[in-house]
Amino acid sequence: MRLITKAIIITTLTFMTKANAADKWHIGFNEPFVTGYMQSIGYTCFGCPGNTYTASYNQISSRLLDLASNQHVGMYREIIPVSMLHPAQNEIRHSAAIDLLALYSDYDLNLVIAFGLPIPQWMISNNNVLQPMPSDDIAWNTLKNHLAKEMGDFALALWNSPKIRRDWLQTRVFIEGFNEFDSIQDSSGSNIYSSPTRAADLQNGIQWYLNYYDLPIQTLMPSLAGVYSGSGYSSLTPSQKIGTFMVDYYAASGSGWPNAHIYTGPNSTESAGYTEMLNKVRDSINVIWQMLPSDKKNQLVIGEVGAADRLEQYCEYTNTQAATLEVSERDHLYRAIAQDTQINAQTNMIMFWRLMNLPVNQIPGTDRCEAFYGVVHADNSGYKNIGINLFQYLLQP
Repeated sequence: MRLITKAIIITTLTFMTKANAADKWHIGFNEPFVTGYMQSIGYTCFGCPGNTYTASYNQISSRLLDLASNQHVGMYREIIPVSMLHPAQNEIRHSAAIDLLALYSDYDLNLVIAFGLPIPQWMISNNNVLQPMPSDDIAWNTLKNHLAKEMGDFALALWNSPKIRRDWLQTRVFIEGFNEFDSIQDSSGSNIYSSPTRAADLQNGIQWYLNYYDLPIQTLMPSLAGVYSGSGYSSLTPSQKIGTFMVDYYAASGSGWPNAHIYTGPNSTESAGYTEMLNKVRDSINVIWQMLPSDKKNQLVIGEVGAADRLEQYCEYTNTQAATLEVSERDHLYRAIAQDTQINAQTNMIMFWRLMNLPVNQIPGTDRCEAFYGVVHADNSGYKNIGINLFQYLLQP
């Protein structure tokens, strides 16, 4: 692939405004490249998700450059496990993560930086780094302070790095407090303590550090998966749970833009086509949007949405909420979501899960269907039809 200069990419993106997803530079992908890169240079992370695509710096740089320069994809989201950044009190890996994030800065791409599980053992009061949510408020306050400082310190490291452009941090980057906060469990497997009040508490703690360090970086609220089981939520649909959580979050003085993940599939009486799934995604977004405070309606972010290829061997359709489609149907779904008039009007950013397909044997402990969410072939040979379909839309004037 012929390389193009950074200046060309920067010029291309200069006129982007943060209006809504109709601005096509606000449509893109999730991919945990930071974790994959750090693994490729020898870092390990106990309990980290197995669904990462291990790749070298040069491989990732080539892929991002092609997406930015040739495919018109300008929106990305990274989920960085806290344990990968700061596994022990005496081991901080910020510089390695910054080496990779500098690519987004070089290419002037829009980026959400989210933090996720596992949480390192030294930060928590129990022994489960994947189910770290405490029941008592004193232990929560300690955990919250650790997390807020970690995220604030990482933002400061980005700001002070000569590899990162400060104007990019100010205009293109969002800090997301935590990935799918409403799903974080305690050691019993319950998420009833991952409340809107605690989500607001964490995000405001992060904002305190951003203010203290004088870092003018935008923020998203911790993302929501629609699974919170606290009082009054049990009878609600996933989208109603997200909307209600957001209402309660902002009532608790939570900060940042509203941030939802939407996965939905056709039920057993429907034909399992992309139209049914498109309708369900549209309806779910509408439910959330209608519940938002008026000053947040133009800020709604869909941080994850998508479907897997339904392959009989790995992705049998057994769950009425399963986000899977026949390959030929899925080829049209992402383009349909991206160009839908109502979805565009009600969302500010849309990021599909995910960019890279995974080798099935690379994701131990993870549903093998996860390997088929990407739009790039598992061998990194090129884009699948679903990606090409979306890219053709994004390239249109």
